Amino acid sequence: QKAYSKMDGLSENTIQQMAYHNTLDVLVLVYANANIDLLFGTKVYNIPDVKDKNWSIDKTVYQIYLEEDRAYLACGFGIVVVDLTRKEIKDTYIVGENAQKVPVYGFTADEEHYYALSDQAIYVAPKNGANLLDFNVWHATTIELPAMSNCQTLHYVGESLLTIDEGKEVMRYQNAKW
Repeated sequence: QKAYSKMDGLSENTIQQMAYHNTLDVLVLVYANANIDLLFGTKVYNIPDVKDKNWSIDKTVYQIYLEEDRAYLACGFGIVVVDLTRKEIKDTYIVGENAQKVPVYGFTADEEHYYALSDQAIYVAPKNGANLLDFNVWHATTIELPAMSNCQTLHYVGESLLTIDEGKEVMRYQNAKW
């Protein structure tokens, strides 16, 4: 086992989120300033695009979701898609109505849909056949967010949506209720 730091090629010190993609053998690191490093073995690839974007909005990355050769970053303004094979930003999805940049605190998927958790709703979009860059494809679900909670992540496990609130309690949405 080896420890890594800026002296070993990492771009920053303040890791905010990380996720390991087992199939591609890559560690995705996102720092507090939204800088992104991909660690393939001992080789570090930096993707500073989100950090360098001159936006006066929240660029915090709240959750990383891995699927196939992509990392989906739930951000303070939407969803950033990182192509892990090409080591670049592939897309940015804005899920709010009328292309409003809403914070996305969690992101997950089942076999047919993507789900994005905001503080107002859980948005859903089909995986296949839709232009996910078009905000009109993303629709607020009828799933009501749990009362009195500040949900911070979203996961799909065993045909259920799971979220964790700020008190670190896990809540499961099944049979139309939390």
